Amino acid sequence: VTDYHLGGGATGLQVVSAVREALRSEVKAILMTGDMASATSALVQDAQLRAVSKPVNADELLTLTGDLLAGQENPAPLT
Repeated sequence: VTDYHLGGGATGLQVVSAVREALRSEVKAILMTGDMASATSALVQDAQLRAVSKPVNADELLTLTGDLLAGQENPAPLT
C-alpha cells in the first residue's frame, strides 16, 4: 500500500516498480490517491495494481485488499 504522490516528485508507481525489481516478483499493490486521473492510466496496464480514492475508510481498504489477494479481476476504482 502506497500513496500515489510522494515527496520530491516521486510516485507510488515508482515505489511499486522498485519493490518488484528488487524482489523479482510482480508484487500486488494498492495506490491511495486524491488524484484518480493520474493513477487510472496505470491501472489499465497492470492487473496486479488497484487504486482507491482518499479519504479511504478501513472497510473499503480491507475489501480491496481481499479482492486483490484473491486474484479477482481489476474492478472499478473505489471512490
